[in-house]
This record gives sequence, structure tokens and C-alpha cells, in this order.
Amino acid sequence: MKHFGLLAVALFVGGGAALAAPAQQFGIARVKRVKVYPQGVYVTMSVKASLKGMPQERVLFPDLWYADRETVEIRLVPTEQSEGVAFVPEVSPATQAKNVSMYRQRVSRRNVKLEALGRLRSDSMAIEREIDFLKAQTAHAWKSPDEAKIVEKWIRERFPDLYERQRRICESIGEQNELLAEDRRVIESIGRDYSRVTLVWAWVEAPGPREVEFELSYYADAAEWKPIYYFRFDSERQQAELDYQATVRQWTGFDWNEVETALSYGTPKRLSQPKRLYRQIAGYRPAVPVEKKRRVDILDLDVEQSLAVDVTRFGGTYVAEAELAETEADVSYLLPEPLSLVYSADGDRTYQTVTVYKDTIPASYDYEATPKISDKVLMMARIPDWQRLRLRGGRMNVFYDGRMLGQSDLSVNTVEDTLSIPLTEEPRVAVERSEVKNYEKRVSRSEKERSCVYEIRIRNNRDFPVNLTVKDQYPVASTDEVEVSLTESSGAQADADSGMLTWKLQLDPGEERILRFGYSVRYPKDGTVYF
Repeated sequence: MKHFGLLAVALFVGGGAALAAPAQQFGIARVKRVKVYPQGVYVTMSVKASLKGMPQERVLFPDLWYADRETVEIRLVPTEQSEGVAFVPEVSPATQAKNVSMYRQRVSRRNVKLEALGRLRSDSMAIEREIDFLKAQTAHAWKSPDEAKIVEKWIRERFPDLYERQRRICESIGEQNELLAEDRRVIESIGRDYSRVTLVWAWVEAPGPREVEFELSYYADAAEWKPIYYFRFDSERQQAELDYQATVRQWTGFDWNEVETALSYGTPKRLSQPKRLYRQIAGYRPAVPVEKKRRVDILDLDVEQSLAVDVTRFGGTYVAEAELAETEADVSYLLPEPLSLVYSADGDRTYQTVTVYKDTIPASYDYEATPKISDKVLMMARIPDWQRLRLRGGRMNVFYDGRMLGQSDLSVNTVEDTLSIPLTEEPRVAVERSEVKNYEKRVSRSEKERSCVYEIRIRNNRDFPVNLTVKDQYPVASTDEVEVSLTESSGAQADADSGMLTWKLQLDPGEERILRFGYSVRYPKDGTVYF
């Protein structure tokens, strides 16, 4: 483990000094409780120490990985043994003498290897020159490449010790290069690793020998939790089963063994500041004669018509439901059972899956279509009053009548009271949109008018009634010179500002219905409209 590695170095370096300075103690530590945030964790550790009652006794705490040094806090647990005990804590980055000493030792070892490597290369070059001299002495006898090979074989048989020395030197050069590469890797990692480590100790004075317990707390960017939701919808009931789970991962350098755990929605290192309004200036720029462009803007519909189907599996142990702890400043879920979770090494992805809660929630089902964009009809699940569920953005797995439909992202950035979740495409509800009219005519000496009419044909091929919401639109004017009028709408709810048309329909089995809407655009005859 990372912390044991660094602790072992400190023990090895300080072991000899401990004989001369018995006032140094290593505390026995374990993780007591944690509060895990979406990105980060607040750790509280229990550190027990056996004091000898000597003046200026030093208690060494475990090395803290990824800790925010400004959040480190040490408390003495009040007991009968702690009476009369006083201490002064000290916190330091691990870039002190220990780091410098290790660096110097590695550099010194590297330099020794470089010198040995230089000598080996010199010996190798001397042997190569000697072999080249022998080959040159016999070069006059070469008449063909085959004869040259025979001569070289004769030299190897005549001087076997020379070639054996060359072989051993080449092997030694390879070994030295491997050792040098390891030294370079360690030297480069010393600065990188120790920049993430915090050293903590306390100078303690006690009236006599005794056993005491400290609590060490700190915040670290070394853990995370992510929500994952399982929505199970049932067509026979107007409700759904919600299984709210969370995946937890930590790389604090300490294994969590039966640790009291809370999952928090907060972001402790991101404090929001009050916003300030500044004086607003109303500027004016005189008009400049320019040719005015006549246009009609049209608003794009943003409707998601597909669901992801990639299913991610997480390993872990499922535990009982968590208990909600809500304050004005934070929302947390306290896990009812202690959590055991090993820390993830670099590149490791060890997760623990826990259950936050399970609930039966009201749900209604209807269908939605946007035929201007797609002729597909989506089945939608509507969850009213969803704010009470206290959800946050995360992955969701959607099931319907026991069948998994897919996986998608749950977004809670909405001001609507009802949460809408797309379930699946419904091919048995057919929607078709077609253009009936699109023509232009002159209505006066200075104006033209363009008229458009569209028809939406709908049929319910299911054997039960369905509620269908159909959305379409007509253009809105971007200038006073253009006038847009809705000529027919088949009873749609029309929003004049956005141009949105909405029909709320209830279709019986086998029922077919036709919706027509049209609009006219009047504009100056010398201009052009586009939409």
C-alpha cells in the first residue's frame, strides 16, 4: 500500500534514531468514518498512541495521500487517560529531508552505475579493436565471402577467451542499462509522488505513561460516488419501481474496513459567492440607411428520438437502504451498514455498489410525436412531483414490463414539475405529415402573401386507447415588415411567441384522425421570405 510504503521508509530511516530518542511514537491508525462527495471525501481516522510520559514526545500519523493540507485537523478524544495531555500538531508536505535524502541516494546509485557502464563500454571497444586487428592481419588471404567466414571461424576457435569476454561484457552492459532505466523511473516518480503526500505529527506532553486516541480529519480529492438508477415501469399499473443505487470508489491509500459512510450531494470546495448587479447603461446608435432584409425566423425543435442501449455492469455488494439526513446546507444519505472498500491503485477501477433507497412512485404513460422531424412515435413515462425523490444527474437503466429498454443519462436540470423519461418507439401508433398547399400570390400593389397548409394523419393501431401529444410549428416574424397569421389549427394550443402548436389527443383503438394547420406570410413585394 502507498501509505505503508512511505511509512516503512520513515520507520527505516528513523529506526536507528529511535534508540537515541525513544520519545518518538508511531500511531496505530484506522479509518473511522467518511463523508463521500460526488468528487472528494472527508475522512476521519482514529489514531491510537502509547505515550511514555516523556517531555516533547512526538506521535507520527500515517502519510495522507491527496489531502488538502489546509483542512487537516487533529483532536484528542476525551477519556480518563487523556486528562492532562497537551499536544501541538504540525502538518508538512512530503518534500522535506526524507524526499531529498531518497533523491540523493538514487542519484548517487545512478552515477555509480553510469561510471561502471562507461568502463564496460571502453572494454568492449578495446576487444572490438583487437578482433578487427586480427581480421585485418588475415585479410590478404580472403578471396571470397565464404573464405572470409572460414577465417573468422578460425579466429573464434584460436582466441575463444577473447570472444567470451566480449559476450560477458555485452550482457553486463544490458543489465546496467536496465538498472539505469529503473533508477530514472524512481527518480522521476519521487517528486511526482511526494507532491501528493502530506506528513502529519504532533508534539505531545503527558503527565505519565498512558494510552490515548486522536482523531485525524481531512478532505482529499481521493474518492467519488455516482448515482445509478433502475426505473421499472409496468403497463398494468400507474406506478413504477425506482431502485436508486450508488457506485463508490476511493484511492485514499487506506483500505476502508467497516467504515461509517455517508454519501453527500454537496461540493465542499466550491463555495458560491453572492452575485452583484452593476449599473446598466442604455446606449443609443443613430440609424444608418441600409437595405433591410426581410426574413422569417423559425425555431428548431429539440426532441430526443433515440435511447442508448449499451449496458454497463458494476460489481459490488448491495446493502440495506440509506437514511436521509437533510439540512439547509447539505443533503446526505447515511449508509445503515459500515462500508468495506479497498483503495484503488493507479489505473484501477474498484467500485462498491450500495443501495441508497427503493421506492414505488406514481407514473403515467402517454405518447409523443414530432412529425416534422420524425415519423416515429415515442412512448413516454411521466413522473409527477419528482423533486421529492432528491435525484441528481446520473446513468439510468429503463425497464418496461420486465424488459430492459436501454440505458441513458438522467438530467435533472429542469424547472418542470413532471419528469419525462422516453421509453421506446411505438410502431403501432402511426403518424404521417404531408404538405397540402404551398403557393405565393400578390395581395396588393406593395405586398405579397405566401400560404402553406399541412396535414398530419394519425392512426391508433393498438387494441386500447392511447393519449398522444403531437407537436409542430409555424414561423414567427423577425421584423415588423413581415406579418404571419395562423389560418387554421384544428384546435391546437398555439404559442404566438414561439410558433409552437400542440395537440392533446385521446385515440380509441383503430381510430384515425387528421389534423390540418396552415399559415400565411405577408411581406413587401420586392423582398423575399425564407423559413
